[in-house]
Amino acid sequence: ALVAFNTGDGPALLDGMATGLAEGTVLRAALAEGATPAAGGPDEAPVVGAGGALTVVLPPGSARVWLATAERAPLPAQGPAPALEPPPGAAEGAVFESDFTLGGRLAAAGARLVVDGDLARAQPLAPLPGGRWQARVDTAAMIDPDVVHRAVVLGDDGRVSAPFTFRV
Repeated sequence: ALVAFNTGDGPALLDGMATGLAEGTVLRAALAEGATPAAGGPDEAPVVGAGGALTVVLPPGSARVWLATAERAPLPAQGPAPALEPPPGAAEGAVFESDFTLGGRLAAAGARLVVDGDLARAQPLAPLPGGRWQARVDTAAMIDPDVVHRAVVLGDDGRVSAPFTFRV
């Protein structure tokens, strides 16, 4: 069983969770507390993505339990996933003293920069000519230096970039 909770007041992005399941595995909702998943919607029967990873949006104050089924669904053919690039000279897990800028590439408009799974505060991104984008990460509320933060780009097709983790 896969179990996920969102104890927050807004929707949360659970991105790239390793499941140990084969890609295309259809999951069945065994428990849905909080907002009820739409019948036949992606929250009711999510499909494990490439590499066995699961990406879903959890409604505010919700709990989900999914069970793997024997059913398989083909993964849709898609273009390139959104790309997120750390600031020049910053490695994974970098420590920042203040706000900083992330960038990357997008194939289409409609993507959002999501920090710490917080969809309510996700920044809309628009590709510039050539597909590049940039966005400032506001660190004012990130006051605990021991917390590792996580940024991803969520495309309008539900695909996510590789994550970038950092501390403030």
